[in-house]
Amino acid sequence: LEPILSLLKEQLPPPVYSFIISMLSHCLAFCTAFYTLVGGLASTNPLQWNAQTVLPPLIAVFSAYFALLSLYRTTSWMLRTSFWFIKWGTIVAALIGASGWVFGS
Repeated sequence: LEPILSLLKEQLPPPVYSFIISMLSHCLAFCTAFYTLVGGLASTNPLQWNAQTVLPPLIAVFSAYFALLSLYRTTSWMLRTSFWFIKWGTIVAALIGASGWVFGS
């Protein structure tokens, strides 16, 4: 994994590399917490489950899930907003340019 990350660090711009590292770390945390939760629940009898065995991995799963969800929603919102500004900026600029050409003639 280390050679791949060093290659990506050399080839990608720093914000993209930081995004990928953040995404990978949150995915790893989610998978690890989910594995711990399932392993802990599968290895014990359901009658012996208590808050000390169920709650910490469950909190870790939810926090990793919400971190990934927040990362996804923030990124998608940023891209949609950027495209909206580009689209409407082009439309308004074309209308202003056309009105200037019509009234200038």
